[in-house]
Amino acid sequence: MPKIIAELKTEILSSARRLLFSAGYEALTMRGVAAACHVAVGTVYNYFPSKVMLVAEVILEDWKAVLLRMDAPAADETPLQGLERIFGELMAFYETYDALWQEYAADNSAPLQGVYHRQLVGQLQQRIAALLAPCAPWCSPILPEFLAEALLDAAGRGRARFDELVPILQRLL
Repeated sequence: MPKIIAELKTEILSSARRLLFSAGYEALTMRGVAAACHVAVGTVYNYFPSKVMLVAEVILEDWKAVLLRMDAPAADETPLQGLERIFGELMAFYETYDALWQEYAADNSAPLQGVYHRQLVGQLQQRIAALLAPCAPWCSPILPEFLAEALLDAAGRGRARFDELVPILQRLL
């Protein structure tokens, strides 16, 4: 049975993140991560069965941090300001991962669709529903999901600025 060292997983993820952003997805290798951590390649495989799973875990760690920031509204934040904060977090995440995502998606397009998209929309929908709770009696129950899809799409395109969305959002809210 392989020996698992708890702190090593964090070190592997940190090294993988550094290598991803300095060299890119294609150049990242399990051997390179192992060398950066001063462990054998097999040790890295004890934690992550493949490069795809390692990269997915790096992305997931960063996404969890984004969700925590989305969950931290200012005390006097309006729903529109909250949507702007969520949009800003989405844009920052996309900007951070855009180049890497293009490389990763070319080799791993299947995991990027279907179930994972629904999970992402669901996570955003929960946060948006919490923002809209004060106006729930007047808002359509499908509005949080609609807004989650709209913000995700706008941020993913990288062209939309939040101020371009404001007139639409004001009418919806």
